[in-house]
Amino acid sequence: MYSLLIVDDCPAEIECILFLIRRYDLALETVTARDGREAYALLTQRRFDILFTDIKMPLMDGVSLAGHARARYPDLRVILFSGYNDFVDARKAISIGVTEYLMKPVDPEEFRRTMEATLDMIAADRARDREALFVRRHLLYLALSRDAESIPSAQERAFVGEYGLMLLLEFQTDFFAGDGENFELVLHRFMPGPCDFISLYPEQGLILLRRPCGGESPEALAEAARRFVQNTYGHDCAAACEVIDGADDFLPAYRRLEARTDRGTVILPGKDVEFPMEQMLDAARQGDILLLRDNFDAAFTGLRVDNMPSSLYAKFCVTQLISELLRLKGNPSRESDIVERVFACANLDALKALVYDALRAAQERADALSNQKIEAIKRYICQHFSEDIGLEDLARTFYFSPNYLCRLFKHETGCTPGKFLNDYRMKKAQELLEGSQMKVSRISQAVGFKSSSYFCQRFRDRFGVSPELYRQGILRMQDAQEGQA
Repeated sequence: MYSLLIVDDCPAEIECILFLIRRYDLALETVTARDGREAYALLTQRRFDILFTDIKMPLMDGVSLAGHARARYPDLRVILFSGYNDFVDARKAISIGVTEYLMKPVDPEEFRRTMEATLDMIAADRARDREALFVRRHLLYLALSRDAESIPSAQERAFVGEYGLMLLLEFQTDFFAGDGENFELVLHRFMPGPCDFISLYPEQGLILLRRPCGGESPEALAEAARRFVQNTYGHDCAAACEVIDGADDFLPAYRRLEARTDRGTVILPGKDVEFPMEQMLDAARQGDILLLRDNFDAAFTGLRVDNMPSSLYAKFCVTQLISELLRLKGNPSRESDIVERVFACANLDALKALVYDALRAAQERADALSNQKIEAIKRYICQHFSEDIGLEDLARTFYFSPNYLCRLFKHETGCTPGKFLNDYRMKKAQELLEGSQMKVSRISQAVGFKSSSYFCQRFRDRFGVSPELYRQGILRMQDAQEGQA
C-alpha cells in the first residue's frame, strides 16, 4: 500500500480522482487537502509517497507546494494536474523534480497509466533502498563485531567514516525482538536528521548520525531518545551518545558506549555526600566489587580531609563494609577487632587504605569463583536457548542482580549474556539451514526467536544474505562438491 496526498481547491475534482483510484483498484491510501498550506501542514506531520496537486490554488500554489515538499522529502513523487493555460507554470516545476503533468479534465486512461507507472517506479526505488539498507547493516555489523586489534578494510573505513555520532540504547529485555521490532520506522519522530539504525542484539540497538545533528549535544540527544522510548513504548532503557572522531574511532566509540551502559548505579560526588550505605552493602553481598569501589570512591570525594571528627558515621559504615567483605572472602572477623582497626585511623587516607585492602582480598576471592559461575551460566544458555530467556531470567536463576550478572559475564567472556545467547541461536540456525528442510519460520521458533521477520533481519545483518539464500548457497556448494567427487 502506498500513500497519496491529493490537493485541489475544487471538491468535485478531488472526488473525480478518488473515483478513478477506486475504479482502477490502485493500491493507494488517500488523504485530501483544499489548498497548499493545508497540504504542507499535513506533509510536516507525516510522509507520503505521492503528491498529486493542482497548480492554481489560494494561499499556496501547487508549484510552491511541490518545491517545499521536495525539499523536505527528496524522494517524494510529484504529479501536477491543471488546465492548459497553466502549462507554462508547470514547466517551472521541472527543476524541482516533478514526476508527471496531467491536463484537466483528467483522461481516465492517461491517469491510470501515469499512476501505475509512478507506483512501479516507487516499488523499484523501495527495492533498491531495501537492498542498500541490507548492505549498510551488514557493513555496520562487520565493523562493530570485528576484534579491536584487527585492521578495518578500505570499504569499511570509507563507510563508517561518514558517521559523526553514535547513540546506543540498551534494554534489560528483548525490546527490539518484541515491542520495538519496528523501531526504525518511528525514528524520524525524534531524530534531528537522516540516520541509520541497527539492532545488533534483541536488547541493544545503535542509531548512527552524520554531522550536524540539529545543534543538540550528545547528552541531550541521548536523553531525548530515552524519553521517546519511554513515552512511545512505556519501556525504560539506558541511553548514551558518543562523538565519532573519524573511521579509526568507530569501534572504540562503540566500546566506550558499552562501558558506559554496563556500569551499575553509581552515586555521584556532591557537596554534602553521605555514604550510600545500602547501595554499597548490596554490592558487597552480590560480590560486585567494581560497583562497590566506584560508590566508595564517590562517597569519599564528598568528605574533607580536615573534617575527620564529623566523619564518625563514615567510620561506622566502613566497619560494616569491611565485615561484609571479610565474610565474602570466607574469613569473617570479630566485629570488635574491625572496630578497633577502623577507629584507629587518624585520617581519611588511612581509612581508605583499610577499605582498599579488604576490597583487594574480596576481589581475589570473587575472581576465583567467577569463572565457575560463568561456565554454569553458559551451559544453562546452551541448554535453554530455544526458550524465552532474558537477562532477568538468568539473574533470577543464578541469584544475581541483572546489572552485576551482565558485568561479570562480560568481564569473563568479552560479551554480554544477551550477545552470547543471540550468537548461539544464530549458530544453531545455521546448522538447521544446512542440515534440514525446515521452513525458515519454524527454524526461527526452534532457536528461540519470537518473530520470524526479526530473525530474518538479524540473520541477514550478520551473514549478508537471507536465510533462504544462505540455504541455497550451501546446497549449491554441496552439489558442486558431489560433482567433483
